[in-house]
Amino acid sequence: MTLEMIAVLVILGAAVILFITEVIRMDLVALLVLGIMALTGLVSPSQALAGFSNPAVVTVWAVLILSAGLARTGVAGHLGRFMLRLAGEGEARLMAVIMLIAGILSGLMNDIGVVSLFLPVVVDIARRTNRPPSRLLMPLAFACLMGGLNTLIGTPPNLLISEALREAGLRPFQMFDYTPVGFLVLLSGTAFMVLAGRHLLPARDIVRELKEKSRDMKSLYRIEERMSFLQVPADSVLSGKNMEEARLGAALGLNVVAVIREGRTQLAPEADHQIEAGDRLLVEGSLERLNELRGQNHLSLKEEGFSPTQLVSTQIELAEVQVESSSTLTGLTLSEIDFRQQYRALVLAVRRGEKVIRTNVQTLALQPSDILLVQGRKSALERLRNEGGLEVSDVEDISTYQLSDRLMTARVPEESPWVGQSLADSHLGKLFRLRVLGIIREESVQLIPSPEERLQAGDILLVEGREMDLLALEGFQEMEIENVGDLDLDSLETDKMGLMEVVLSPYSNLAGKALRDLDFRTKFGLNVLAIWRRGQVYRSNLQEKALRFGDALLVFGPRSRLRLLAKEPDFINLSEEVQEPPR
Repeated sequence: MTLEMIAVLVILGAAVILFITEVIRMDLVALLVLGIMALTGLVSPSQALAGFSNPAVVTVWAVLILSAGLARTGVAGHLGRFMLRLAGEGEARLMAVIMLIAGILSGLMNDIGVVSLFLPVVVDIARRTNRPPSRLLMPLAFACLMGGLNTLIGTPPNLLISEALREAGLRPFQMFDYTPVGFLVLLSGTAFMVLAGRHLLPARDIVRELKEKSRDMKSLYRIEERMSFLQVPADSVLSGKNMEEARLGAALGLNVVAVIREGRTQLAPEADHQIEAGDRLLVEGSLERLNELRGQNHLSLKEEGFSPTQLVSTQIELAEVQVESSSTLTGLTLSEIDFRQQYRALVLAVRRGEKVIRTNVQTLALQPSDILLVQGRKSALERLRNEGGLEVSDVEDISTYQLSDRLMTARVPEESPWVGQSLADSHLGKLFRLRVLGIIREESVQLIPSPEERLQAGDILLVEGREMDLLALEGFQEMEIENVGDLDLDSLETDKMGLMEVVLSPYSNLAGKALRDLDFRTKFGLNVLAIWRRGQVYRSNLQEKALRFGDALLVFGPRSRLRLLAKEPDFINLSEEVQEPPR
C-alpha cells in the first residue's frame, strides 16, 4: 500500500468521523476534504475542481433546485387533496395511489426531495382518515426508492453510470432507458405492498399518542389552566381607566386576553382600551398577587399631599447632578447602575433639555447633559461630587421639575396586611411604580427610609408617583374572581385574532433581556401568554423572565401583527398560517 493510498484512507476516515459526530457542518467537511486533497498533492487543482463541471453533478443540484421549487409553490397541498379525492379513505387504494404518484414523481425529482414533499401530505392524510401514519409512511419510502430507478435523473448512480459510459467512448443511457425495468419494479413493489406487505406494517398510532401527550400548541402550553374571569364592580375606581393605567399586566403579571361587555367580546384589547364598570376581563396568569390584595385595605390615599420642601431636613438634601460626556454612567439605566444601592440616593426626576422625565426613570438610559434631581444624605451627595463625570450643584428652582402633582400621602390602616412587613416586601415600587420618600410616625419624619424598614399601623407614607397607580391598588382590592369553566380555546381565534408560536433565534441579541425591558407589548402589540423552555411551560410573571436561546413564546393578538412579528429576524416562526404564502 502506497503513502498516497494511506493518506486517502486517513482523510476518508476523518471525514466519516466528522460526518457522524457533526462537529462541523457536512458541506464544510466536503469542502475540507476537497481542499486537503489538493493541498497534499493527491490531486491537482484542476482535478479537484473538475467535479463542478461534471454533467452528473450539475444535474443533481439542478434536480434539488427543482425539488425546492415544487415544494415552495405549494404543490404538496394540491397533491394531498388530489390523492384524497382519487383514493377515498380505503387503505389499499390510498397506499396504491401514494406509491404510484410518489414513485413516478421520484423519477423526475431527487428521492429525498420527493419524501420531503410528501411527508406532510401523507401525515395529513393519515390524520384526516384517522389512520396510523406509520402504515402509509413506509410504503412512501419504498416507492421513492423504487421510483428513482425509472429515469436517468431519478437517482445519482444512474447519472454517474451514464457519464462513465460517455467518458469510455460508449453510448450513454438516455432519459427513459431505465423506465421499462424500473417501472415494472415499481408496479411489482406496489402490488406486493397493497396485497401482502401492508399486513406486515406496524400499526403504531402516532396521532393518538401525540394527542395523549398533548403536543398540539394549545394543550402543550395548557393556558386554560391559568385563565380566569375578573369582574369589575359597579363603583370600581378602575372604571374609566385604560388597560395601561389599570396595570393589570405590569403590577399583577396578568395578560388581558378578552373583555366581555354586554354580551360582546373584545379580543386582545389594546393598551388604550377603556375599562368600564361591569366588564368581565378574561385574564391569563397567576392570581397569587391579586389574591394577596383582594378584600383587604392595604393603604388609604389621603386627600392632602405634601410639598417638595418636606423632602429636606438637617441630614437630607436635594441636589442636581449633571451627567457629563466623560461619565461612565452614560448609556446605562439607573436600574443597571443600581443607583440607590451604589450611591445611597434617590433620583426623583431627570431633566433632558426642556423636557422633564418623572416616570420610569429607572429604565431611562442616561445621556450626556442629563440633569438628575437627587435626594440623599449629605455624605451620599459628597460621594457623588467625587465621582468622575458628574457635576453636583444645589437645586436652583425645584418647581421646574413639577413634582407637586406626583407627591401624595397614604395611611397604613390597622387592618392592613402590610403591617409588620418591610417596604421591600410591599412591592410598592416594583409593582405600582410608587416610591416611599419618607415615613411620618408619631409626629417624627424619617426621610429616605431603608427598604428593610417595617411598616406600622398608622404610618403616613410620603409617596412619589402617579395617583392612578395608587388608585389601581384600591381597584385590585375590589376585584371579583370567577372560574372560566369549560372554556373553548378555539373561540379565542377569529379571522382577525390568532395564536402563534415563535422561537428566539440563535442569531438574536435579545437573549438575557426580559420582556419588560424589550417593551414587547407596546412594540409588537401582542400578548405573550406562555414561554416553553426545556420541557417546562411558564405562564406567570413573564414580564420579569429573561429570555434564553431556544425559548418558545406563545403570543396572541391581531393576525396582522402576528405576520409582522414573523418577519422579525430575532424570532423564528413555528406557525404555518402566518408564513409567506406559496408562490
